[in-house]
Amino acid sequence: MSKLFYLIAVVFIVSCSSKGDTPATDKPKNTELKELKSEPVKADNKTFYTTEDSLADSKVSGYTTKLIDGKHNYGEYTRLTYSNTLQSLNAQREKGKKQMEKEEDISFNLQTIREQGAGGKIKLEIGRTTIGSANLDMFTILIKDDQEKELYRQALGSSIPETPNGDKLWWNIAIHSIPAKIRPPFYIYVVDKMYDKPFKFSVTPK
Repeated sequence: MSKLFYLIAVVFIVSCSSKGDTPATDKPKNTELKELKSEPVKADNKTFYTTEDSLADSKVSGYTTKLIDGKHNYGEYTRLTYSNTLQSLNAQREKGKKQMEKEEDISFNLQTIREQGAGGKIKLEIGRTTIGSANLDMFTILIKDDQEKELYRQALGSSIPETPNGDKLWWNIAIHSIPAKIRPPFYIYVVDKMYDKPFKFSVTPK
């Protein structure tokens, strides 16, 4: 009788231990997989572009960029366009294939965009009357939300402008990747040291 009781007790203990161990093993794995899919991967304090970001960007066909404040002198111009990270990745991938780049080079360029441009890309075109005023070190880019809270700021580095065309303006182009993970709608301010007021652009999804 005592031996039978002992066998039943052992079976019961083993059975309970087995049931208790299974959730403890499976649950962390499932949680980890879920977090890997939903949480951004970080390195050097920069936020990487994730699958979820790509899905969000794919729902937008494009962006409307409009100058809403700021006036130019002497026929000068400041033009700005914005594209999200998915658009930049698609364009880079297409460019790589057209130029018959190696697969490893294409992958490297795409990864660079994911790591350094999670907030999209700004293309700034300027035309100014003098070579000094068209140098990019005269400009700073600011991004603010609809409540005018600053989200991002970057002073541009020096870049010698191109010689005037028919309009007699020195011109320059800056293509700037935004490392901060932010998305329109927002405002982009272009601060020009030669002007008293910045140029303010609204960027909204179509």
